[in-house]
Amino acid sequence: MNFISSFFQKRKLRESAQEFSDALGKHLRYKRDILPEESYKHLSAIRTELRSALKEKRTGDLQGVLNKGDRMVSKYLPLDSMDWLREQVEVIFVAVITALAIRAYFYQPFKIPTDSMLPTLYGIQSVRDEGPGSDWLTQRWEQVAYGRLYHRIHLQSDATLVGYQECTYSVLKVWFDYTDLTFSNGEIHRVWCSPSDLAKQGGPEILTPSLQPSDRTFSAAQDVTFHTDAGDQVLVNKWLFNFRFPHRGEVLVFRTTNIEGIEARLRNEGVEGSEFYIKRCVGLPDDELQIQPPLLLINGTSSGQNMAMRRVEAGTKDVPKDGYKGYGFLPGQVYLRTPEEPLKVPEDGFWAMGDNSYNSLDSRFWGKVPRENIVGTGTLVWWPFGKRWGIIN
Repeated sequence: MNFISSFFQKRKLRESAQEFSDALGKHLRYKRDILPEESYKHLSAIRTELRSALKEKRTGDLQGVLNKGDRMVSKYLPLDSMDWLREQVEVIFVAVITALAIRAYFYQPFKIPTDSMLPTLYGIQSVRDEGPGSDWLTQRWEQVAYGRLYHRIHLQSDATLVGYQECTYSVLKVWFDYTDLTFSNGEIHRVWCSPSDLAKQGGPEILTPSLQPSDRTFSAAQDVTFHTDAGDQVLVNKWLFNFRFPHRGEVLVFRTTNIEGIEARLRNEGVEGSEFYIKRCVGLPDDELQIQPPLLLINGTSSGQNMAMRRVEAGTKDVPKDGYKGYGFLPGQVYLRTPEEPLKVPEDGFWAMGDNSYNSLDSRFWGKVPRENIVGTGTLVWWPFGKRWGIIN
């Protein structure tokens, strides 16, 4: 029994010595530039002595060297009460720098702003609720998991909406949109979403699509209840296209810089500067395209060679399949206006269209996407945790 006890004591002593040596080495490397030369010399000597005893298995000398090391550390590396805070700040600083580097060079989060990529990707949705709605606990879970917010407007008397004011609220530099609604009976109700979200199809019909107050009379006997779902949050792979060109069928995120057809419209809406758009790459340089609903012909044949685009073509405008309606025409588009009109993609650009072809302002209106505008490819829906969560196809 004494032999066994001695064996475990010696092993524990060796482990303690090794941990002491590793920790001392870390401090010496970490504080080399601020330690006085004499302190560094003595601490290095004790670490060398400790490592030598470990290497030569001189277990009998270890305790004495450890005691000597403790005295040296107490003398030359006195405990600073703020060391723990300093280390935590440094860890956080390194984490922030790493996150910024990943965002700048590798992956960047992007929020889907519109419904142009439905049903592959969703923008913010506004949905009218007819039933009693979920209980409080379920609503909190849905808010965290799915980005769903519930709204309720209870009027004291029948009234129509006569005006609204768009506002923002900031908490720790995080901005939240809300809207104050003014009704004809003098009541003002606040809903925590923007006016554009209120006007979305399927919503509470408070605002028209042109963001004008609806002429509908709202009854005090029936509350206006609806919910808004957050748009899909996407991770964009920014490094992939440094090594190759985009492939047909990939989801592209690009800047609108110098795409005059987009920026002229943004200026008319009072938006200065460029924005980020997300569409699917449907045409490569020198491809010849034609739209023959629900098909998009590429060099005279349908896009069946590509699984993602084949999925879009599976349905029609009148008979959608899994939400897809095929490729078609919209009023006012500048390119590919008829089934007979072909278009050759310029050799210095790519052709981008939304999967929701009947509700997408895309290359049909403003032409090619220059190679230099492309930020990356949409890779992953990381939130909300709904049925679209995961790899983007």
